[in-house]
Amino acid sequence: MLNRYSFANLLFILLLFLIALAGTLITGKEVWAFLPLAVYVFFLGFANYQWIYAVVILSIPLSVDTHALDESVSISAPAEPMLVLLMLMFFMKSLLNPQKDISLWKHPLTVWIILSWVWTLVCTLYSTHILVSLKATIMKTWTITVFYFVTYYILKKWKHLPSVWVLYLLPLVFVVIYALIRHMEKGFTFHWSSYVMYPFYKNHVNYGTAVAAVLPFVIVGIFIRHWTRWICLVLFLLFCVAILFSYTRATYIAILLLPVVILIYYLKIVRLGVSVLLISMGLLTGYLLYDNNYLMFAHGDKYTEWHKNSFEKQINATTRLKDVSSVERLYRWIAAYNMIQERPVTGFGAGTFVFEYKGYTNAFFRTEVSSNLENSGLHSQFISAFVEGGLLGGVLFVGLVVSALFHSQRIFNQAQKIKKMWVLATGCSLIILLIHLLINDLLEVDEIGSLFYINLAALVYIDIHKKEYK
Repeated sequence: MLNRYSFANLLFILLLFLIALAGTLITGKEVWAFLPLAVYVFFLGFANYQWIYAVVILSIPLSVDTHALDESVSISAPAEPMLVLLMLMFFMKSLLNPQKDISLWKHPLTVWIILSWVWTLVCTLYSTHILVSLKATIMKTWTITVFYFVTYYILKKWKHLPSVWVLYLLPLVFVVIYALIRHMEKGFTFHWSSYVMYPFYKNHVNYGTAVAAVLPFVIVGIFIRHWTRWICLVLFLLFCVAILFSYTRATYIAILLLPVVILIYYLKIVRLGVSVLLISMGLLTGYLLYDNNYLMFAHGDKYTEWHKNSFEKQINATTRLKDVSSVERLYRWIAAYNMIQERPVTGFGAGTFVFEYKGYTNAFFRTEVSSNLENSGLHSQFISAFVEGGLLGGVLFVGLVVSALFHSQRIFNQAQKIKKMWVLATGCSLIILLIHLLINDLLEVDEIGSLFYINLAALVYIDIHKKEYK
């Protein structure tokens, strides 16, 4: 006979199914049918959310965009619903059972992340499109919560950094093989490089960035004295082929610079390298903005080149700053500069650039794709930080990046043997991502934002638990 607790559970489950049925019939959206499962997963995961975290990481490369709830709202399923559930679990567990170890919360990287998030929230109140910024801030919240904070506590339980990357690698290998097979059917042409990874990755840039960012961890696996080295060697060759046929220029640059980055870590000059780079970029930006010197790169419609079917011609046009994508980036960056001048304190708010920038552009840089029918963004995460959050928002993001790189050098110097290689791989992966973020805005994409914050969480975990990584 059912006792009162099991009977109550049965009534609760029955109620969930009735709500799901009603929601499906009223809205015509089958997604309501997943409500009972979602609630069940929530309460089951509340007791132990490690396995849900594992499923989330596994689902990231395999998620696809869907309009299950509303035609105007895109959801990356199944990753994003599970991210929301995991975030809520983390908040509830933190309230009911506060963490006694406050080392994470006092770490400089955590302080930078929290300050940046708080300022994003403040800027949302002054946003030109409050609802858009609120949505972007909520998405940023679950990304940071799960991939930074939850990752740290998962690593603290598992005490094994490679486990997280294995979870990400397994589905990514499937996507790579899937994309290469489809691309082979099309003759590995440049034109099809943006479509063969669909529906798992939106374009070749996201795909190439993800593959390149995990490559350092595959390389570390080759040097492990275990049978897994042969698997990692095969994966290394597979990923190199994937990168080659991704036809992503930023990825090529990042991979070519990888040996230089490794040398910089071993020479212990990351601080010097970052400082020189920041000063150089500051001087270059100042020169281009002084007396409107950037106008020397203005080409106009009839001078830009767009080679859909020839990567060689595309590269040639890029080196001459005449390809349409480079000029279009300048078109939007100039608009961004004018927007920063317009609202230097609170910026325009998260996610608002695409709605505002056309009123701040310079017609001399307009290209044949400037109509921006796909509503793409600014194409620079760093500049975007200044546009969305004003000068302070930009400084906070740059500060986070610089602090992470400085810490990675110090942690690398302290670690020993194989642990030193894992720290190096984390630093290299982070730098690969940053190279892409210079000319792309990708942190809002789950596949890339997850990698960025997992790397930060790994650095913090290794830093706090130094004794385990000596």
